[in-house]
Amino acid sequence: MAQTDKLVFATAIEGLYVKALAGRVTPALAAALARQGLDLSKPVPPALTRDAWYACLGEAVAHLYPTLPRDEAHRELGRLMTRGVSETFWGRAFAPAIRLLGARRVLLRVPNQFKSTNNYAPGATTELSPTSVRLEVTDVGDAPGVLQGSLEELALWAGATGVKVEVSFERPPQATYVISWT
Repeated sequence: MAQTDKLVFATAIEGLYVKALAGRVTPALAAALARQGLDLSKPVPPALTRDAWYACLGEAVAHLYPTLPRDEAHRELGRLMTRGVSETFWGRAFAPAIRLLGARRVLLRVPNQFKSTNNYAPGATTELSPTSVRLEVTDVGDAPGVLQGSLEELALWAGATGVKVEVSFERPPQATYVISWT
């Protein structure tokens, strides 16, 4: 990988494929992931290229959720990824702070959190109300549902209830999310 490659870092890889999908990765899925560059029989790599990451997401959707609509399958992977990240070293370290900060402050800081998962998709947040935030992201690939599910789960983790995440994907790979809660 060159220094200019768009990369997804180990935190996201471990959170989804090692923690969240533990026990659910079939031999067929493991082989498909290995063909895309993620060999789960070896230690988690420090990073995957953006293209390999999205190819692996496609394989996971095809193998784990073949009957779900693609967007819903991506959304479920996003939820699972956030749950999985909460089980990593960093997730366990930051879990108390996430609850303490609450949904509003955690969601306003999401663009800073992106820096620990990738090097290519900056985002910007705008507070719309005390219980609503808009997040604009420059690159969600062809899978806006992954971040949608991840944001839902993150808001719940931070103590929010009645969480709703609406996504606008009018200019791929850019997407805008409006997260609201009670």
